[in-house]
Parts: sequence; C-alpha cells; structure tokens
Amino acid sequence: MSPALLWSPRLPFGGLQRLLAVNRKNLVLAIGTFGSVNVIHAHVSYPAGFIAAKLSEQFGIPYVLTEHMSPFPFESLKDGGQPIAEIREAFQSAKATVAVSTSLAERISSFGYRRPYVIGNCVNEQRFSPGVPAGKKIIFFTLCAMSEQKGIDQLLEAIALWNPSKELFEFRIAGDGAMLVDLKRLAYRLGLLDRIVWLGVVTPYAAPQLYRDCHIFVLPSKHETFGVVFAEAIATGKPIIATRCGGPEDIVNATNGVLVEVGDINGLSDAMQTMAKNWDLYDPEAIREDFEKRFSRKIIASQLLTIYNQVLQDY
Repeated sequence: MSPALLWSPRLPFGGLQRLLAVNRKNLVLAIGTFGSVNVIHAHVSYPAGFIAAKLSEQFGIPYVLTEHMSPFPFESLKDGGQPIAEIREAFQSAKATVAVSTSLAERISSFGYRRPYVIGNCVNEQRFSPGVPAGKKIIFFTLCAMSEQKGIDQLLEAIALWNPSKELFEFRIAGDGAMLVDLKRLAYRLGLLDRIVWLGVVTPYAAPQLYRDCHIFVLPSKHETFGVVFAEAIATGKPIIATRCGGPEDIVNATNGVLVEVGDINGLSDAMQTMAKNWDLYDPEAIREDFEKRFSRKIIASQLLTIYNQVLQDY
C-alpha cells in the first residue's frame, strides 16, 4: 500500500485531498492485485468514512462505516454544534453503519442519522488466553494512555483512600502519555510509591502476559466508546472494574466484574476493596466463555459478514 502523511490543507498537497488521492491509488492497486472489490469498510467517519464515500461514488462500490470516535464527534469536528459536513456525508452515503457500543449508537442517532448496528471490537482469542497469576500479592493491573480521559488521577486517589498494605497489594500501571510525569508526582504526594509499579510503554506482544499475571483489571475512564482493554482482560479470564462511561456498559456484567459511576472516587475505592476480598469468586472459565461468545474474532467476523451480505443483496 502507498504511505501518506497528513498535514495542513493550507500547505501544498496537504489535507484530506491528499489522503483521498492515496486511498484511490490503494484501491486501484487492490483491484489490480485481487480482482473486484465488493465492499469497502471504513473505520471512523472522518477522515476514513468521507474518503470511502468519495471512492464509493467514483468506483460504484458500496461501503460500510464503523464509528469508533471517542467522544463523538470531536470538538474540532463540529460546526455549530453539529458534525461537520464530511461526517454527515460519511453517514448518509454509507449502505450500513456500525457503532462499537450501544451508547455510541445512541449518540450517533441523536444527530438525526439512522441508528447504527452495534458490533463491538474483537480481540485475538489466541493471543489473549487465560493464565494464573504468580506471587503472594494481589495484583491490580491498568493499561491505557496517560491522558485526562482515562481517569488515572482518580484511580490513584481511590488507592490512597483505601491505603492497602504494600505487603499484600501491588498496582501495576502501564502506558505512556502527556500526563505520566504529573501522575507520578501525584502518586508521590499521596504516598503510594511503594505500591505503584509504573510499567511505561507496553508492546502488543507483552500485554497478554501482563493481563495473565494480574488478579484484577481496573480502569476508571471518563468516557469510552468501547474499551478494548476490558475485552482483553476478560479474554484472559480476569474480573474487571470499570466506570459507566459508555462502552464498558456493553462489556461488564455480573459474570466478569463491576461498574462504578464516573468520578466516584469513594465508589471506586470500595469496589477495589470488595473485589480484592472476593476476586477468587469470579470464575475465570466463565469469564473467558462469556468473552468468546461476544468479542472473539469468530463472533465479530460473523456479525460483519451478515452485514456485508445484506449490503450486497440490497445494492
């Protein structure tokens, strides 16, 4: 495929038109290599969905649009409080639309677009397999970008409110980002340095073992359209603590974990303490089975194939 850089449309050969030209080239290359293309599938309405709309118009190929944007739409992609024209075209011209969670589907339809199908993200069930944690300490694991959206500051405050024993508990936080230095300073001020292990950047190949090594996965996000890390955690049979912030409501259930309200530090602290006492009451096999029925590649691929076939039948 042909690489492309996205830069300001104020500069020569920049912006959306450059991406459109490169993707047009890629489509021609795919047709020449593999033969006819029946369906284009775009992920995220802007810029991919808008590009798919233009390619569909030129080549006569229907397209499916899956939205992942969190939150939808970004503030920079609004015009008078409504999605920009390119996003409107992406949704209106698509033969089928998909949202990765129920809350995102409701948000999309609130702008007057037809309600999307709801199909979550899939996780590689072979890479993310169950495992038994080693060691005497109860391990809480968190994996995310160190950004305001993920609520790690509130996680640290909830841990400090609990003040668990360093001999019995450990909190492993993985990820990098703009807030990492400030979060480490907050952990120091809260007196948590002896209980927090900052893992930094974690490669996709290292992540599965980190899930297997923990007892509980926790992430108090302020908003998520899905939350793939929760699906990865239950793929390894681990119970999870999440917030009612959009996507997790479609993932967390009585089998695999608990939900707390966004910003409820007391509730988050209580949930961690309760799960620390009862984590072994969660059945790893049942959690894994629930994952396979909802977020394995086989299940998600089957749901998408049904949509593709319907699109081709109606086109």
